[in-house]
Amino acid sequence: MAGIIDMRTQTAKTFAFILLSLSMVGCPAKRPGTTAVFANRASATENASSSAPLNPTGHNSEEQLRADLQKLPESARGAYDAAYRLSLSTDRKQRNQKQARSIFMSLVEKFPSFAPAYRGIGYTFVDDGFQMAKAVEWYKKSVSKDRAYGLGHYGLAFLLPPNGRVDEGWGHFEAAMKLGIYDERNLKGKFYKDRQLSVPMPKRPSSRPASGPTAPAGHGKGDGHDHGPANNALRLNAVGHNSTQSMLAEKKRLSGDAAEAYERAYRLTFTIDKAQRNPIFARKVFAKLVSEFPKFGPAYRGLGYTYVADGFKMRQAIDWYKQGVTNDPSYGLGHYGLAFLMSQTDAAVGFKHFQKAMSLGIKDERNLKTTVFKRFNKGIAPHGGPN
Repeated sequence: MAGIIDMRTQTAKTFAFILLSLSMVGCPAKRPGTTAVFANRASATENASSSAPLNPTGHNSEEQLRADLQKLPESARGAYDAAYRLSLSTDRKQRNQKQARSIFMSLVEKFPSFAPAYRGIGYTFVDDGFQMAKAVEWYKKSVSKDRAYGLGHYGLAFLLPPNGRVDEGWGHFEAAMKLGIYDERNLKGKFYKDRQLSVPMPKRPSSRPASGPTAPAGHGKGDGHDHGPANNALRLNAVGHNSTQSMLAEKKRLSGDAAEAYERAYRLTFTIDKAQRNPIFARKVFAKLVSEFPKFGPAYRGLGYTYVADGFKMRQAIDWYKQGVTNDPSYGLGHYGLAFLMSQTDAAVGFKHFQKAMSLGIKDERNLKTTVFKRFNKGIAPHGGPN
């Protein structure tokens, strides 16, 4: 517990220093050496934040972060690095969207034409309770500030169709493709499969090795067929809620063909290479499993998540998560998923599921305790179990 408190104290100090540092960017030096001192501190902040890991390549990655940093002066790079990692780290325990948002906000005030910070703000609203209207607003600001910012267009192409704005989303998808953005989430297959691009689809960047064979011509992912690579090419995070560790533990509850089918659907749902995901095919597999094993909670959670991944269909997602914990009340990840999904619509009910998940020993991977449930959380430990 003392280690957790020390870590939080250090995080708070780092966050306060970042905001103080940003307030100095662009200010005239009041004494000799102030600029140099600030640059050194910014560099130290950048190094301190590097402990929050990112994917090596992709839209939200170390590779992309390095490219974004080149657009900022040296004195502001440590702040952007910290905010980026707080928002997009693969270790969800190290994410803090509210702190990241504050830093991004300070950056757009100092550098109003720096489009990646606007996208950063938008993503904090997605990951902080699916506040989609606010997310869209900030993604739109990113492309209004820089029409050539492809990742801003791609984000809008992803966010708009679930709200019935497919035509508008298509315009942004075309813009992203013209700007050379790789279709990492397979939006063409999910939302725009009947539409024709006026330019060739950008290929997977050469620095990002393919996870396996591509789908046959004319059969994009998301058509309800399994065209993906072998299981060992559908990589998962090693540990965590959506990981190899979790999948193997759940798979032990099944046997034979059912166990293998579950692993396949799981990998097609949660693989870290989003371009290889196929939620529509995975949904069919999960649906068959719940019909054959109605007490197997993980398959209901899998079903629910396919609706989140397939256009943020939250009502259907919540329905399946609820069925899962009804039929398998001791399945903690089902309760945790409901806590997250309901945090913006019915926080009191969501908190009950959060308490249940903690009592079942589930780690608070999304840090719900200190974000969405801060006003409820007396007596709840940060990683499961009572204080």
